[in-house]
Amino acid sequence: MASSGPTTNAQDQAEAAAMRKGEGRGGTIAGLPPCAIEDGLQKYVLIQVGEGHLVRGAVSAAYHRDAAQPCVEQLSALGVDYEVLGGGRIALDRASKSIKIYGFSYGFPWQGRPRHDITADVVQAHFPGWTVTTSDEGY
Repeated sequence: MASSGPTTNAQDQAEAAAMRKGEGRGGTIAGLPPCAIEDGLQKYVLIQVGEGHLVRGAVSAAYHRDAAQPCVEQLSALGVDYEVLGGGRIALDRASKSIKIYGFSYGFPWQGRPRHDITADVVQAHFPGWTVTTSDEGY
């Protein structure tokens, strides 16, 4: 299988692990959209904040930590507890109004089974009427 970007190494995994979980001061996420993804193929992360979830993706992200970092920095600044649950890839096609959620992240490996189902729920609420599919296969 052909490489589709940089390879995750031990340093990348350590940097991702350092941002995986944050303890805040009881702040709120008011004003932060639950879903922020772009048109095209991108790496994404699922972040748990209290009882809610945030999905963040970026076409320009070389690593999953690059997709997570802006949101993690916002959450830390707001004093909000969070945990990056895992990640994968999202392929968003505006022309066909379809979104495919799949794969995994070396930097933020899922603890247990992938939770693309939760990601799909967040994404579907943001893109009503679109076709959203998931798969645990692929990278």
